Amino acid sequence: MINILEGAVFLDGLPVLEEDQDKFWFSIERDPSTGCWNWTSAKNGEGYGYIRRKIHCDFPFKFPAIMSHRLSYMLLYGDLSEDDLVLHRCDNPSCVNPEHLFKGTQVDNVQDCYNKGRNYHKLVDVDVDKIRKRVASGESIAQVRKDYNLSYNWTWKIIHNKAHKDRNITPSE
Repeated sequence: MINILEGAVFLDGLPVLEEDQDKFWFSIERDPSTGCWNWTSAKNGEGYGYIRRKIHCDFPFKFPAIMSHRLSYMLLYGDLSEDDLVLHRCDNPSCVNPEHLFKGTQVDNVQDCYNKGRNYHKLVDVDVDKIRKRVASGESIAQVRKDYNLSYNWTWKIIHNKAHKDRNITPSE
């Protein structure tokens, strides 16, 4: 059996195939006013682009995703570990311009967020309580997250006690 992945470049434990790179270059729209290279293909709920692909594995097929900004960084600057984050200087999650990207840690990401005034995860206890009560009473996560300027993922973590765990309340409180 021939190993078609021999000598392949890997990102987040997955091989980066020629078709991934072709998809990457096909999915970029350059904005001359900002310098951003905006991703025009699939995006997650927070606006980050990704490439979904079929990779043969033990169980018929996986559909892993490669985040487009991580792929962009890797194509220019080289390998990333799974623990490395790729942060945006431009604060545009759709941007894949490698000149707008830099490698960092989770600590760097939090500090970058704070420095840019995006410290929206600093909720006071009463906000956390209200978020949980509103969703528990049937209000949509989409509306609640919009009211507090939160990502879907962060709102979900608050509701399911993955964030602000010390605020365990019941809807009747």
